[in-house]
Amino acid sequence: MTGSNTKSARTRAKILDAAALTFRLRGYAATTLKDIAEAADMQTGSLYYHFESKAKLMEEVLDKGIREVHAGVLKSQKELAADVSAEQRILSAVHAHLILLLKNGDYTSTNIRNFGQVPDEVHQHHIKLRKAYADLWRKILRQAQQEGALAADIDLALLRMLLMGALNWSVEWYQPDKTSIEAIAQQVCRMLFHGIGDWSVQRWQIGHVSITRVVDVMQNIDLAFLIPEATPENLAPFASWLKPHFLNSDTTVPLSIHTFVIQSDDTTIVVDTCIGNDKPRAMPDWNQRQSSFLSDLTTVGAAREAVDVVLCTHLHVDHVGWNTMLVEGAWVPTFPNAKYLIGREEWHFWEHEEDPFGAEAKSDSIVPIIESDLVELIETDHMITEQVRVVPTPGHTPGHISVLIESNGERAIITGDLFHHPVQFAKPGWQDIADVQSDVAERTRRDFIQAYGDETLILGTHFAPPTAGKIVATGGEYWFKAQDSDP
Repeated sequence: MTGSNTKSARTRAKILDAAALTFRLRGYAATTLKDIAEAADMQTGSLYYHFESKAKLMEEVLDKGIREVHAGVLKSQKELAADVSAEQRILSAVHAHLILLLKNGDYTSTNIRNFGQVPDEVHQHHIKLRKAYADLWRKILRQAQQEGALAADIDLALLRMLLMGALNWSVEWYQPDKTSIEAIAQQVCRMLFHGIGDWSVQRWQIGHVSITRVVDVMQNIDLAFLIPEATPENLAPFASWLKPHFLNSDTTVPLSIHTFVIQSDDTTIVVDTCIGNDKPRAMPDWNQRQSSFLSDLTTVGAAREAVDVVLCTHLHVDHVGWNTMLVEGAWVPTFPNAKYLIGREEWHFWEHEEDPFGAEAKSDSIVPIIESDLVELIETDHMITEQVRVVPTPGHTPGHISVLIESNGERAIITGDLFHHPVQFAKPGWQDIADVQSDVAERTRRDFIQAYGDETLILGTHFAPPTAGKIVATGGEYWFKAQDSDP
């Protein structure tokens, strides 16, 4: 490009920027070429060297506004791996749409505010570009629906219009100092796929067995505190599948402490009992809590008197808290009619040890149930019902167990703390500071991936919503594909 051509291109760009701003502020009908020339700091006559009319100026402003957004969203889709989830595809598209929309705010605002005012010839020209971009979104949403990520009865045309309307209006209210574009995109997808209701309760159906997750504590942490190698830099290569569920925009990670309620053969089983209320704990978020956990259990059909079995995958502080409750100054069993199942090897280890993360847990959450004669020490292959049994997964603690559910040809497994975070499927060698036997834990994680890296539904005991998913192998590498719960 010659110097004169370069200068001409810069002048055209300057005029277009001025036109976009002026059209946005004054509207097409009220704007004159003189207004645009003044905004561009040039003579009105000079505009005609570059644009023959106000209509042509508007046409190019509208074109630029939509062409750049279209190209950006299309590029975002082409850069994704073929097997990413529908939610990740839509998250990528929403993120790209917002970035280009807000980068060219005057152009996109002019599109939104002025399209109904433009002459017919401009309208007819631009409607083709709008249709092409709408077709791209139709394809993205249709694929998501075909994969089951969007309900079959959702009107995709209505969804597309509602989504575009909401995203486009961000040019009117977005403040970069208040939140990031990425955070907005994540919230949009969170609401689109999971609604705006409370995620504290989730359900899955495995054959004839139902599994319900009830949350006691949700918190955001620096994962490197727990898994030293999981620094923001080391997590970055896995962001495409960790986000939006398992990695936040500020590089912290959401961590859930929850129980699983299993209904099998008329037996109600509670797996791990979280933090508990009124417990003195060193961690501020766990200390002297007052949560609605028991009422949440009642809501899902597991009132404390109706629970038949309580199973602890291991005896760390955040897995035994609701074993007991405070009544008139004494710790009493929370589930008075239940048999508490604890691994024999696990108890023999902790019988003479203290939990470094909660030394008080033994005295307030374990000893009282033993003294109440409600504990049964079990082997690491114990069968609870015909559909539910424990399997040994040692390393995090010597007697750590996971819970395998098999019914009607379907299978799920509750991990316990063998995996604290989904990134450990990709990096099973990343050690957890709470692992008592780090080398054993790593071997067990690798064996677990081989044993259950098929169609088994993985239920992570500390995985943030949606909590469930499957192990996927791509090019010899493993990752965790999140899955929504069944209705």
